[in-house]
Amino acid sequence: MPGLLSGRHKGAAEAQGEILAFLDDDVLLTPGWLGALHEAFADPGIVLVGGPSRPRFEVEPPHWLAGLWSRFDEGCYCSALSLIDFGSSIKPHDARFVWGLNYSIRRTAFQEYGGFNPDAFPKKLQRYSGDGESGLSWKIKDQGLRVLYHPGAAVTHVIPASRLTPEYLEQRAFFQGVTDSYTEIRRERQVPPAPARSWKDRFRPTRWRVERMLLLHNPAIKRIRRLMASAHYHGVQFHRKEVRQDPTLLKWILRDNYFDYKLPAGWEVFLGTRGA
Repeated sequence: MPGLLSGRHKGAAEAQGEILAFLDDDVLLTPGWLGALHEAFADPGIVLVGGPSRPRFEVEPPHWLAGLWSRFDEGCYCSALSLIDFGSSIKPHDARFVWGLNYSIRRTAFQEYGGFNPDAFPKKLQRYSGDGESGLSWKIKDQGLRVLYHPGAAVTHVIPASRLTPEYLEQRAFFQGVTDSYTEIRRERQVPPAPARSWKDRFRPTRWRVERMLLLHNPAIKRIRRLMASAHYHGVQFHRKEVRQDPTLLKWILRDNYFDYKLPAGWEVFLGTRGA
């Protein structure tokens, strides 16, 4: 079966330990990463641990990238490139900010809450994509389980030149729209009604966005963010349309878990004749 889910669940099934640590293939571990996980999980009440993901750019990043970072008192993150840094202290963490490139969880919680959801299918099978580790993180958050941020559990995320382009960010935003649609349908147990507003209305800048644009005096940032906002909107609409037209796809989204998953019958057709 295609998709990232196959490898993740196969790895979990083969692993012998109590702690499952998932990594992406484009990260480098920092010294002390494993020791930090050992320290974090020494507390039996901790079920999920995350840490910083800092960039190693293969080329000088474009100046407009600064406009894609979200910054606040405790740290900063850039979700489009899976970068996050919440400071140098060990502290309770929001499960939604533990991302798949550096995701460590107790096996018992992984099993009890259904493992990961579908993720990272080929473009032509994008209708079957889901929210990956985010679905599991939402369950952990909803249950009020304890999550820890450990600065020592840090990885370096290698960012190639191909990810520092408007074209990549547009594609990434479209995929995020598919992901967010899947999350909403799964949580609501139905397809939401079509929005009354266009993506341009939904993009109207909030105060913090306006302040950031004025501070940087860079119209390129606004262009990139509008490109991403449009792509995200169309990703949501693409996914909702696919679900409305295919009851089998809705059943796929509402599965209890995907431990023994197979794509719905007929998925091979999309590889040959139809894509996103």
